Formats: sequence, structure tokens, C-alpha cells
Amino acid sequence: MSQDLAKQIRIEDVRQSTNPDLQAEIIRFWTQHGALSAERATERVGEVIQIARHSSGAIVGLITGHLLFVDSMQMTFYTCRGFVSPDARSQGLIILLCRETYFMLNQEYVSGRNQDAVGIFLDIESPLLKARNEAVWSEPENDIAFYYIGQKPNGNHIRIAYFKGAKI
Repeated sequence: MSQDLAKQIRIEDVRQSTNPDLQAEIIRFWTQHGALSAERATERVGEVIQIARHSSGAIVGLITGHLLFVDSMQMTFYTCRGFVSPDARSQGLIILLCRETYFMLNQEYVSGRNQDAVGIFLDIESPLLKARNEAVWSEPENDIAFYYIGQKPNGNHIRIAYFKGAKI
């Protein structure tokens, strides 16, 4: 992420928010950028985990997630998807959002506060991210690794990261 943008971004956990103004702002963010229809955005607003807010106050990105049982693995993950506004793309914001979401959910798992899932399941649509063809996206300095496990029929890549201490 560019240093300039990083200094201007604040990541907010919005899972417990029932604030109708925030929900309307998130719906507008999606619809103004053509990411989702108003109907679909209204359905998904309750899935938003974190938002990235620019110092101007505008939302510039977000991560959604919900629990997903993966039959072939016999495990439950948080399936996560992200969206970043066009003017904030190609600056590493989606990677920051994924990393921060992992850290937050991992901390809850390790502490025992939330062990509903064993990790994160990423559904990757971005051609730029899919072009990163390493089998493991590893950040040793952050003690995190996302493993490629295949692709969906729509071509989206699937990557998973286990929470620390997760058992199979």
C-alpha cells in the first residue's frame, strides 16, 4: 500500500453496528460504484465485517463475510469478499483489509471468544490478485499465509488461511 494512502486510512470493525446511517452509507458506497444493485446491497449490508475509511470520511473499501461450511473439508470458515473503490485500487488496500480482518478474527478465535470458524476462505475475483500465482501468499513478518486451494466455476480463486491453533 502506498505510504500516502496508508496514512489516510482507518479500518473500522462494523459487525455489531445497527446504525441505519452507516448501513445507508455502505449501501450507497456499493451502488454508486456499480458493485451491487440496491436490492442486493440491502441484503448484504449485514455481512460487512470491516470498512476502510479515508481521512476525508468517505468509505473507500470494505470486507464482507459469513460462515460457510465447506463439505469437502468438513470445516467451517468465514467466507470473505472485498470491494475497494476504483480510485483506491492497485494500492494494496484490499490486502490490508484482508490482513486486518484475519488478525481481528484470529484474535477472537485464539482468545476463545469466537470459535465458530477455523479460518478465512477468500473468494478472489480481482484479475490483479489472481495474477499473483504463488501457491502460498505468505507474510512471515505478519505470521499469516493464504493457501490456494482451487477455483470456483466462475473463475474466482479460492484461498484459505487457518487461525492459529485451528484443528482439523
